[in-house]
Amino acid sequence: MKALIAAMLVLVIICNACLFAQEAGPIDKGSLIIGGSASFTSSKAEGSSTRVTGISLRPSLLYFFFPSVAIGGNIHIQNTSAGYYEASAFSIGPKVAFFFRTKSDNLYPYLGASFNITSADDYTATELRLSGGLAALVVSHVAITGEFFYQLEHYDPDSEYYSAYNLNTFGVTFGITAFIY
Repeated sequence: MKALIAAMLVLVIICNACLFAQEAGPIDKGSLIIGGSASFTSSKAEGSSTRVTGISLRPSLLYFFFPSVAIGGNIHIQNTSAGYYEASAFSIGPKVAFFFRTKSDNLYPYLGASFNITSADDYTATELRLSGGLAALVVSHVAITGEFFYQLEHYDPDSEYYSAYNLNTFGVTFGITAFIY
């Protein structure tokens, strides 16, 4: 059953690329994506006077090696503070995205995956992120993006007092993307 689903997915991808072949455009071979997203979070636990604040930047660079298929990399820079505590983390890793052609020249749904390795002040981590979203061109080369994601992270604290743990996250993020073609 899994093999049948995988074969059907490959067939859809190939047909999508063939049926909608056109002149050079945002998701054609040779195009480049420069994009990213940013976030700000602020939270406080009930009964606590300490507020946790987070700032995160996720720039990425992808190249279309084939029509609709972009491969590249991304980084994730984050800073978290709570009271007197402050921590920074830096992640880097590969990213791949498949863009679907539509009848509209301004809308490009996509599926993506990335894997990052994180280095932080007091831990190391790995992150697998699967996403699906939409890039909507607002001008000829610039799109606003919105995506849903699932993220699986494995944290390994540098302290002998804490155990390694996994974290599962579902979320939504918005960003901006420039297509160079």
